[in-house]
Amino acid sequence: MKDLEKRFHRAVPDVYEQAQEECRVQRRQVPPDGHGQRRLQTGKALINARNASAGYMALWERKRLDLTVEAVVLKEEWKPLFSERERKLAEARLRAYGWSPK
Repeated sequence: MKDLEKRFHRAVPDVYEQAQEECRVQRRQVPPDGHGQRRLQTGKALINARNASAGYMALWERKRLDLTVEAVVLKEEWKPLFSERERKLAEARLRAYGWSPK
């Protein structure tokens, strides 16, 4: 599981960087390098939040929900890191904003 967490730690900044480059969306929620566990905790906090984050809304406006934490969480490779409830919350939020799986 630790190896998977390390891979998640490396993957999250890649998605955030893509959001910044392609959509000009600044994502402040990503803890700096060296805080891998915090990146996982931050992802979980964003998913469990009552409302979508400002970054999420900015990506929704640009029709790029594929670059949200919620979309990342639903990728099969990260399934062991998130509870079924968290995955359902992520999917429900995405669907509420018009996302559908490809």
